Amino acid sequence: LLLGGYIFYRTQERYQRNDVRQALTAVSVLKVDEISRWREGRISDAALWSENPYLAGPIVSYLAAPSPAGQIMLRSGLLAWKKDKAWADIAVTDPGGNVLFSLSGETGRLPRDEAAALQQALSLHRPVLTDLHREAGGAPHLSAVAPLFAGAGGIATPAGAVMLRCDAASVLYPLILSWPTASRTSETALWRREGSDMMVLNQLRHSARSAFEMRVSLTQRYVPAVMAVNGATGFVEAVDYRGVPVFADIRAIPGTPWFAVTKIDVAEAMAPWRAGAVQLAGLLAGLLSAAAALFFALWQ
Repeated sequence: LLLGGYIFYRTQERYQRNDVRQALTAVSVLKVDEISRWREGRISDAALWSENPYLAGPIVSYLAAPSPAGQIMLRSGLLAWKKDKAWADIAVTDPGGNVLFSLSGETGRLPRDEAAALQQALSLHRPVLTDLHREAGGAPHLSAVAPLFAGAGGIATPAGAVMLRCDAASVLYPLILSWPTASRTSETALWRREGSDMMVLNQLRHSARSAFEMRVSLTQRYVPAVMAVNGATGFVEAVDYRGVPVFADIRAIPGTPWFAVTKIDVAEAMAPWRAGAVQLAGLLAGLLSAAAALFFALWQ
């Protein structure tokens, strides 16, 4: 009875771990796919501005000869696009990175991340995305840069760019934080290496610190985010940023320095198995008691 109970106990434990592995893998693959498709959608939107002459033409004309009348027409068109595509802000810049017009009213020089992306887009002659970033006092966001050129073919010269800004908290973060089933401890987080630390890029479910504030030292090798930058991928057993044992699935987001860590506490994941183990222990205790009573009766 004891040997059979032990074998059954371990077999059920392996089955439960395998179920958790499959569920985490499925959610992690889904998250990576959703994030990748979301990024592709932002690039596609920016490509429309670069490739469609009906969209790019009025802006190139405005950049060549800015005027109050041209700005009014530009605002009308950009407002309709902003509402339809759910962008947080749209700005028009010159090739040097100066904001000439934006729906939010912001002008001046582009922030560092956007300025670097602008030069890359003009150099490659195609739209690019910035990394997730946040200026001092601002909200985390990502920008799609659509380069604009005057002329055609080999004589095309940089005219400027359209900067499409997306608020991460209203679009990307809900995509990351959603979970397909009811769960108390599960979550997905985006991490990126920042110097000697791993920095989280979205709001964590179990931390009061906001995005870009939570950091984990690379010396904490048992944390899934650190394991990710050290080359780990797929299903792992680790200890998360709270010091709690977790099952996690680690995957890199293609084309980005981001790592998606999808995890659930071991205590919650193994709860069904532990409940079964308690029932098994009760059954074995009852059978052993019955066997002992039978033996005692026969002995008498």
